[in-house]
Amino acid sequence: MNMKGHNGRCPCRACYIIGVQISAEGNKNHTYYVPLSRGPPRISYDATNLPLRTHAQFLADAHRVETAPTTAEANSLATECGVKGTPILSALSSLEFPTSFPIDFMHLIWENIVKNLILLWTKNFPALAHENSQPYHIKKTVWDAIGEATAAAGSSIPSAFGSRVPNIAKNRGDFSAEAYSIWTLFLGPVLLWKFLKKPYYDHFVDLVTLLTVCMRFELTPTDVRFIRDGFVKWVQRYEELYYRSDTHRLPVCTINVHSLLHIADSIEQCGPVWAYWCFAVERFCGSLLRTIRNRRFPFACLDRRIRDIAQLDQIKVRYNLSKILDLSLRGQIKDRGTCINNCKSGWLLAVSRFLRSNQII
Repeated sequence: MNMKGHNGRCPCRACYIIGVQISAEGNKNHTYYVPLSRGPPRISYDATNLPLRTHAQFLADAHRVETAPTTAEANSLATECGVKGTPILSALSSLEFPTSFPIDFMHLIWENIVKNLILLWTKNFPALAHENSQPYHIKKTVWDAIGEATAAAGSSIPSAFGSRVPNIAKNRGDFSAEAYSIWTLFLGPVLLWKFLKKPYYDHFVDLVTLLTVCMRFELTPTDVRFIRDGFVKWVQRYEELYYRSDTHRLPVCTINVHSLLHIADSIEQCGPVWAYWCFAVERFCGSLLRTIRNRRFPFACLDRRIRDIAQLDQIKVRYNLSKILDLSLRGQIKDRGTCINNCKSGWLLAVSRFLRSNQII
């Protein structure tokens, strides 16, 4: 989209909300933060009536930047409006900016929102790590116990729910987006009960409820209204609990938190979140990465992989070995699962899961 992101005064891709920088003397952080509530003389924003960008406005902003008489003025205009220039994809008449570019649910939620909440709870949020005890902090001993319980839970969770989740206290670096999703939706509400103070726990559970609705395969207009109203209340409550209208706590009001307010718009414009999240692309990229054995000649490795797959397909057809050489999930289930009463439509799987194909797509 050729945008400035959090380095622009209007950092949001979907609306013209104006960002705020930390004004402390000697501050070298030039990131723009986007709280809804702001002290005077700044303008506060109504989360239900944000100044949305349109296709015409987006291209007009890009044109102003590109036709600026000097590079300095172009950079200044780009910072002001958040658009660095005309995107190359604007040549396609089938695309509209920004509506054709929905919010990526995978990175927004599992790689940003949930991660930042955990950093806040464990006193590891970079800009606030120096703070003393806060009501949302979880003691290290308690968090270590939660991590051990997380790792142990994998022995009793059916494989159909996803991959085994590592110890969230000691091995969070091994967490994938899938692991964060499983922990948030299924383990977090149980493990955090009584260990996270009630206002913060209730706020987290409200998020889980909204995420569960967002991930439905089909959504009704009533569901979309619930999502829209729910995220408005959640973001407002988030600012009450974590921001508290304190300028020193501005870093918690990231553009990612603000983007939650546009999830309902993305659903209305492009469909359910699973239709365009990045899980499918990430899985494909991961499969390509596993085939590259030589960093010096990566394309040769990819060519060999494609050749091997084509040869295997021909062997299946020529020698009628489709069932024996079945490498799909169905073949793995038959090898490792148990058929109950000859019911071929359902297989009983072991609790522990190491089926590579059984992943969120």
